[in-house]
Amino acid sequence: MKPKNTVGTTIFYLMIFVVVGVLLILFGIVQISEEGFAGPFLFLFLVGGLFIFAGIFATISTIKNRPDRNNLKKTGQKCSGVIIRVTLDYSTTLNGRHPQMAVCHVVDSYSGEPFEVTSTAYMSDLNRFIMREVDVYIDRYDRSKYFVDIESLVGGYNNIPDQSGTIDFRR
Repeated sequence: MKPKNTVGTTIFYLMIFVVVGVLLILFGIVQISEEGFAGPFLFLFLVGGLFIFAGIFATISTIKNRPDRNNLKKTGQKCSGVIIRVTLDYSTTLNGRHPQMAVCHVVDSYSGEPFEVTSTAYMSDLNRFIMREVDVYIDRYDRSKYFVDIESLVGGYNNIPDQSGTIDFRR
């Protein structure tokens, strides 16, 4: 399974652009102050500014275009989905474990067309929720923007009680 590129990962890589830009500008300022406005150092200064501008612009557009779950809960189409399987998110490891994502089967209420959506990653064991219904909020205009409300099953702190009813925070 190919690791999926998350918004946080994208923002991290874009922030590297900003850091490289700041370093180029600082190096350019130091060299310009010592030697005057020389061509290569002025070029570093301008390229650094370009890196900063590109990094900030791309970060803002990435944040602006991601689906907001609170907005989807208010304005999105609420559908009922069934968790059909659980997959692991191999792009992340925490304490030697990979988080789990629930894959849900949803039927579009307008067209009647079935499709699958994947939840965000959770460290809780989601296998016990297979074949259970869960609410899925879908953007009315763009089906690729959705939110699977696993919190209603798991609980607010991303932990679920085991068979004895206690929460094991080591999981």
